[in-house]
Amino acid sequence: MPPAAPQVSRVPPPGRWALLGQFVLIPLVIVLVAVAVFVLFGMVAAERRGARDYLNEIRTGSANRRWQAAYELSRELRHGAGSADANLVSDIAATLDWAADEDPQVRRYLVTALGYLGDRRAVPSLIAALDDPDADTRLWAAQALGTLGDTTGLAALAGRLADPDPAVRKQAAWSLGEIGDRAAASALRTALVDAVDDVRWNAALALARLDDPAGEEVIGAMLDRAHLARVPGIRPDQIEAALLGALHAAGELRLRGERATIETLSRADDSLRVRDAARRSLERLDRP
Repeated sequence: MPPAAPQVSRVPPPGRWALLGQFVLIPLVIVLVAVAVFVLFGMVAAERRGARDYLNEIRTGSANRRWQAAYELSRELRHGAGSADANLVSDIAATLDWAADEDPQVRRYLVTALGYLGDRRAVPSLIAALDDPDADTRLWAAQALGTLGDTTGLAALAGRLADPDPAVRKQAAWSLGEIGDRAAASALRTALVDAVDDVRWNAALALARLDDPAGEEVIGAMLDRAHLARVPGIRPDQIEAALLGALHAAGELRLRGERATIETLSRADDSLRVRDAARRSLERLDRP
């Protein structure tokens, strides 16, 4: 008898969906699970770290980790953490002194952290930071001093109106307005003739906050959208911000000589926010 024929398997080849699951979906699920575990452990590790941990790492970490720890510290304090630590201000200030020869980024974030704490004991360190060789550190120190609102910083901020960096001059002018002490008016008037438009604008708006009309001419120029558009490099959002600031200042100072311009803005400006601000400015002009 002839040998029996071998049994041939009749298993059908895998379909498209089976191949998709085997070579795409299953590896994708594995990757997603791995990423989720990594993120979860990262969140747990981050939750265990506080302001003190970041402050210690600034001193002990590698050069690359120091500025990152300073950044994390500033971010931590931005959300209110550390306010219960009575010694944190002095310890950050001491670390800022220690970082004099470190990466400027470390000093920038330490200065920002001091501003976020909102503790006026930080004012002497912030005043000292206004003389930092790094322009951004000076700028953030000026911003922090304005946020704290302590008149102790007036003279130092007024000195920064002659800073070689226009961004620092601009911030110094704004911070003087934030503090709101009329003793700064004389220094701000000198900034009305600054070579940089943005510095002049901030000086005029700061003076308006002090109820000083010395910047009326500058404010009038800021109400002219066509004039603003000719400023080199200015963005549309910056033009709108300048118009809004000028309209508020014109209303507060009762600059009735600008009424015609303000009425035009209230009717015909492209921005709804500007038209609304112009109408509110006109209401202030009409008050006795």
